Amino acid sequence: ADYIYFNHANINIFGYGSNSNLIFNHQALAGVINNISLDMAYGASFDLILGSSDHIKISGDIELNASHDSAVILSGDVDGSSLHSIHVSALGSSHSTVNLSGNITVDGEISIIAGYGSSASLDLQYVHFENTDLYLQNGSFYYSFSTGNINNFSAEVYGSADYSSDPIEEHG
Repeated sequence: ADYIYFNHANINIFGYGSNSNLIFNHQALAGVINNISLDMAYGASFDLILGSSDHIKISGDIELNASHDSAVILSGDVDGSSLHSIHVSALGSSHSTVNLSGNITVDGEISIIAGYGSSASLDLQYVHFENTDLYLQNGSFYYSFSTGNINNFSAEVYGSADYSSDPIEEHG
């Protein structure tokens, strides 16, 4: 197979507008990607599929942002990757998803943020947490198996405010 080889590359892809609907899917990838940043807005969509082999690794940060009716998806087998941070956000009726298989180490921060009417999710197969901080705001986090420790965990869920001290209005 012909491989696309990454030599500590940074992938930065920005899409703006409804005519920016792209898919990158190449099964034969090799090398190391340092950082991935995918930012879609105003109806744009992008799927980055990193193949189904164990020849590609990510060694830095992942950041996915979707806003204003956009969608962004990152998926693939990145067995042996060591990530510092993973940030997944969706705002303004948007969708943002990271779905990675293989053994992955995260030694920094994971944040998953979904605004009202949006969805943001992170799905990891096997993850080792090394003093990781985890922040969820209406996002979803799934994993099959984990080791290590999470230092700090905080979560916010819309509709979780306490209104028990507010007066009850009667309508007749």
